[in-house]
Amino acid sequence: SGGQGPITFSLGGAEKMRLRHSDGHVGIGTNNPSYKLEVAGTFYASGSSIEYKQEVEEYIPPEGALMSLKPVRYQYKDAWKDFGKRYAGNSSRQIGFVAEDVAKILPELAVTKTENGEEVVRNVDYEKLTVLLVSEVQNLRKEINELKINNQIGV
Repeated sequence: SGGQGPITFSLGGAEKMRLRHSDGHVGIGTNNPSYKLEVAGTFYASGSSIEYKQEVEEYIPPEGALMSLKPVRYQYKDAWKDFGKRYAGNSSRQIGFVAEDVAKILPELAVTKTENGEEVVRNVDYEKLTVLLVSEVQNLRKEINELKINNQIGV
């Protein structure tokens, strides 16, 4: 519409989505989005069922990969400040990884984007980082159990 108010999408008289004209923020399930896209509730992004997969095999992370990742603390540049979440005390400090560094160690965690016809690393798939962490914890548990057994036997 040509007005200054938001564009709303309703179903059965209930608002379901809102696009704010003033800043382009889109809210789904909220009528006051604070981010470029804010979803109140749950949403479906991908599937994990075996029904969606083929060539399934055990994932074994490269030796030392977890220890090679370098956690960092940072703030987004002004041009990208809407990327980050806001935290208690209105802090804009973030923690995470530098995507380009992660790509060198674990390319399967590096999310790329096509820019000017070229694939460039722009993000880290933090959800899949959990797979690496679980694998490492399982390996540590096996080593601990082996050490316990060896110490009981006196080897």
